[in-house]
Amino acid sequence: MLDGFFLATGGAACTACSSLSGCAECSPTANNCETCEPGYYKTTDGQCKGLTDATGCTLFSTNSGCKECAADYYAGSDAYKCDKCMNGCTYCDTLAVCKN
Repeated sequence: MLDGFFLATGGAACTACSSLSGCAECSPTANNCETCEPGYYKTTDGQCKGLTDATGCTLFSTNSGCKECAADYYAGSDAYKCDKCMNGCTYCDTLAVCKN
C-alpha cells in the first residue's frame, strides 16, 4: 500500500485519497476518510463535507459536529447538521414537537 491511496472497490486498483472530496488522509482499505482538509468535516460514514453543508448550524466543531442550531432548526439524527422544524415552528425538539 502507498500512503495517500486506498484500495478501490473490487481490489483491482489503488485510488488517491485526493479523489474523495475534501479528504486529507484516507483509510488504506476502504473508500472513506480518516481526516478531512481544512474547511471540511467528517461525517459518520467517513466522508468529508464542506462546512457550508452544515445547514442550520450556528456553532460548529469539526471534531464533533454541530453544537448549536439556529432558530427554526433542531439537532437531528446526524450530529453534523441541523434539521428544519415544521412550518410555522420557531423552536422544536424534533420535527413533530413544536415549542413555540
